[in-house]
Amino acid sequence: MKLKLLLFLFSFGISTSVSAEIVLYCNSELATGFIKENGIYGTTDFELKRYTIKFDDDYSRVKGLNEYSWKCKDAFGNKELSTVICSNFFNNGELFTYNKKTKRFSYYSGGVFGFIKGNNVGNDTTQMYAGTCEKF
Repeated sequence: MKLKLLLFLFSFGISTSVSAEIVLYCNSELATGFIKENGIYGTTDFELKRYTIKFDDDYSRVKGLNEYSWKCKDAFGNKELSTVICSNFFNNGELFTYNKKTKRFSYYSGGVFGFIKGNNVGNDTTQMYAGTCEKF
């Protein structure tokens, strides 16, 4: 009897911890940015990407865009807009926005050394992705 009770409590603990995250598969439909070729800057298309992201249950953090956790907040401090804006902890210009109703996202990664500094160190360039997400 004690074993059954222990197994029940253990399985309940696992199921509540799983529901603490919101897992989404996000596919980009647009991918564009700036690139330097032959000494000249221009716009270009990039490969479309797929992200598996995990929001905390209150949409205050997101993981899956890179190896770091990002902090998020409601757009303009207004929950009714259903849009969260996320930035990484380095504050280097990367932004991820997601609308909980439309399930659309945009991801902006501004190259720190690319166009702004005038070089492409490590192929660093500004990239922008947009698309839709679906719940796992």
